[in-house]
Amino acid sequence: MGWLVGGSILALAAVFMVYWISGGFFIAIRDIELPLATPSGQQLPGNPTPTWGQPPSTPIARVEVNADSLLSVLKEMKRAETYSVSVAVEHFWQGGSGVNRHTVYHKNGMTKIEKYNDVGAVIYNKLYADGMTFAWTDRPPVHTAQTDPVGSDSAEGIPTYENLLYADRRQIQEATFVIEGNRPFIYVEWTDDVSGYRLQYWISTEFNLLERAVAYQDTEKAYAMTVEGIPSREADDARFVLP
Repeated sequence: MGWLVGGSILALAAVFMVYWISGGFFIAIRDIELPLATPSGQQLPGNPTPTWGQPPSTPIARVEVNADSLLSVLKEMKRAETYSVSVAVEHFWQGGSGVNRHTVYHKNGMTKIEKYNDVGAVIYNKLYADGMTFAWTDRPPVHTAQTDPVGSDSAEGIPTYENLLYADRRQIQEATFVIEGNRPFIYVEWTDDVSGYRLQYWISTEFNLLERAVAYQDTEKAYAMTVEGIPSREADDARFVLP
């Protein structure tokens, strides 16, 4: 990351700071005032190098997100313990497309997913808890099975930023920090060796969630995932009750 220098001018630089909060890492954006560039290896005045083992709620690392650092950054990110988010995944084929809509609720280690039809009616509910999956429609019976090891999101065809954790550096073409709609994201272009898709990801650093994704098969769009609205850090307990 570079900055402009000249005279006694100070420049503002946006950097990623990794914080330890409530037992989990999150990525935040912080604007800091930098002095003039110093010779390589010298410490910038007023910005002591952070070290591991500092008290909670203090910066522990300064990271510029790029293709080389991306995987290290993602490995430190964790989803919130409680959140809810509405997701639309549109799949494309020759001559048409179709949309799947889900609302995902997560709390106390449990995940509830509701799938909707085009008019907003619930098609089915799935509750993932204690290694089991409970599925039902608008009435009993409730069907049970062991949870698929791929995870609740992937089982429902919802892409996640965690898919990137299985990639290696050669699969990542670009990674950078962007602001869109006054909100911070990590933007990534990468290739999935398993599916053969070329993918674009927008990973929210407010919620540590994938909020947008587009996949291409050769030059044709295969699917597009979008979070509808802004995720919430709340999830009603009533969502996790079996019928």
